[in-house]
Amino acid sequence: MILGIIVLAVLPLTVAEEKNMSVTVPTEPIENFVSDVSFIIDEFSSAITKLVTVFTKALISIGRAIYISLIIIGFILRTTRISWRLGWELIKGGVFLAILTEIVIPILRSYNILSF
Repeated sequence: MILGIIVLAVLPLTVAEEKNMSVTVPTEPIENFVSDVSFIIDEFSSAITKLVTVFTKALISIGRAIYISLIIIGFILRTTRISWRLGWELIKGGVFLAILTEIVIPILRSYNILSF
């Protein structure tokens, strides 16, 4: 008697299961996870880009101050003949740094190597 009740209770479930052969797996959790990871990666790359931009702008500003100082101090040393050779070396270093800061970095920016 009990066996008959169990068979009658389970039989409709197996018949209904056989009719619906396609098994659907919920993909919402996977899609949510992928979108969350994608959002985190996008935010991280945006933060790194901003950090590189700020760092590069600061480097350019510091470079400008340094090459101007080098050229002025070199000019003073060279014209007053306090240290003629050191003055010339400072002027050459200042000009090299000016070329690097004012020509090379804008070329790198134009090719999007430095993105800002």
